[in-house]
This record gives sequence, C-alpha cells and structure tokens, in this order.
Amino acid sequence: MVALLVVWELQRFACAQNTGPPASVANAPFTTQQVVENLVGRNLERAQALHAYQGTRIYHAEYRGFPEACDAEMIVDVQYRAPGTKEFTIRSATGSRLIIDKVFKKLLEPEQEVLAAETQRRAALNSDNYDFTMLTYESTPSGSVYVLKAEPRTKNKFLYRGRVWVDGEDFPIGN
Repeated sequence: MVALLVVWELQRFACAQNTGPPASVANAPFTTQQVVENLVGRNLERAQALHAYQGTRIYHAEYRGFPEACDAEMIVDVQYRAPGTKEFTIRSATGSRLIIDKVFKKLLEPEQEVLAAETQRRAALNSDNYDFTMLTYESTPSGSVYVLKAEPRTKNKFLYRGRVWVDGEDFPIGN
C-alpha cells in the first residue's frame, strides 16, 4: 500500500512539473503566433527582393550493398528568374545510370512543380498550412533562436513535419 502511494505521489509530482510551457518558452520575447507572423512577413519581403540567382550543384551518392556497390555524381547549373522560372542544365553525369536517372533527376522534378503559384500557396510555411508550437527559445551571444514544431494541416507532398529553427532577429529559417 505504501509503495502504491509513493508511485501515485511521484506521478502526481511529475504531472505537476510538466504543466505549462518550458521556462525558456515562457521567457521568449515573442509568442508563437508573433514568430510565425514575422517569419511569413520577412519571407515575403525576401521573395519579392529576389530577382534572379544562378549557381552550381553537385549531387553525389555512394551505394554499398546488394547486388553490388555503385556511385554516381551529377553536376547541375541552376538559374532562377523571378517570379517563377528555374532552369537546370546538367553539366556532367558520371557513374551509375540508375542513381542518376532514378535519384538525381527525380530530385529536380518537384523543384519545377513547386514554382507554380497555386503549389507555392499550398506549400508555404505559414499558419494556413501548418500548426506551430514553440518548443524552445534561446538567447545566445550570437543571437536569439526560436525552435518551432511544424505539423502540416493537410496531406501534401510538399509539406513536412518537424522542427524549424527561426532566427530571432530578422526571422529567416536557420539551422
């Protein structure tokens, strides 16, 4: 009987300790909603300011398994022009044709698809598409960071479930 009472008291104590947000969240200067509003607003500003970019990507994969080991590399030039044109030019592709065709080239296809305005609207990181919960807030010498949990509101291949690190100064997504 005493053991049962001790277990019950420990459970009650643990439950009491877990009520409410963590101390780091309670001390955050912004609420979850304010962080998301700032994130969305700043993302829109950055998107409107981005007129064009170009770069080079290197895709590399190594497979070690049945029936044999193989690897591949593909070098791709990418060029973006606002509001929604992205062109990929494969500069070189070496190694396994299977990896090149079924992995690397397949990675490029959704990037073209997501450029459509309706797809961008349905895939945007905002409160229409996600439920957000603040997990932690940290103030460090290099700046403040909010860690949010993002849960998609609908099933969509462009939405993800996970954590988002948001810089507390100008609200870009960080790492």
